[in-house]
Amino acid sequence: MDVDDVSFGVDKDTAVALLGPNGAGKTTLFKIISGDVVSDQGDVLINGTSVVHHPRSARMSLGVCPQFTATVREHLLVYGRLKGLRRGKELDRNVNELMRATSLDMYAGRLANKLSGGNQRKLSLAIALIGNPPCLLIDEFSTGIDAEMKRDVEDAA
Repeated sequence: MDVDDVSFGVDKDTAVALLGPNGAGKTTLFKIISGDVVSDQGDVLINGTSVVHHPRSARMSLGVCPQFTATVREHLLVYGRLKGLRRGKELDRNVNELMRATSLDMYAGRLANKLSGGNQRKLSLAIALIGNPPCLLIDEFSTGIDAEMKRDVEDAA
């Protein structure tokens, strides 16, 4: 898929939606921003810094999609450490806040691959939010989440 002549900016604390029919290039654009696809031209700036030549892991962990083979809490702890949060109170507080915010606190000890599809989507969102990233990419936002969670996320954006 080609992505040509795309340019946009996102201010802090704002939400932007990319809309278009299937095949329009939305997912390809997400993959370019996250580093999953290498663009042959152009640039990607995050907080004013070019990240186009950085490895995917250096792109502030955008686009993480786990396999869910551990518990909900374990996933959040692991991804928190990968994003530079220290073990201890800071990490525990961040994980607990995210589990409450996504209504996953009641599933903390459950294996993530045993969650419903909607709750797995909530876990993906919590993983993406851990460490308070400067930019959040959500591909196909409404897939697998209930109307209440959709409203909560839209209200927070």
